[in-house]
Amino acid sequence: MNTSSTPIDAGVYRERLQQAKRVMAALSEEERVNNFDITRYAVDSAHGVIGCIGGLCGLDPWFQERGFVTTVGCDMGSVSIEPHDFFGIGTPFFPSNYLPKTTVTVEDALVALDEAIKLFSEGDQT
Repeated sequence: MNTSSTPIDAGVYRERLQQAKRVMAALSEEERVNNFDITRYAVDSAHGVIGCIGGLCGLDPWFQERGFVTTVGCDMGSVSIEPHDFFGIGTPFFPSNYLPKTTVTVEDALVALDEAIKLFSEGDQT
């Protein structure tokens, strides 16, 4: 979880993670197959932009309005804020957290996002 010196309310992280889930859930079946790759932020391809959770989120206006912006590259691409800083947790965003799986699907990502959302919901009475 975020250990920065400026505390952010758990509700903010929860909302950001819920919005990430919205972006991922909205991918069509074709996009799930052709445009999701947990190992790259955002790269151009014949099928459009291929990206990970963070990379795809940074293309969405909701995230861009909050300063989380993706730059599409030819190799990896980048995001303006490290996912673990913006979302308060890194677990859903990095391939090493899915080991021993070698292929991470959108469904795997949605499960990981749900688990992260629960972490920021524990003890919350709202």
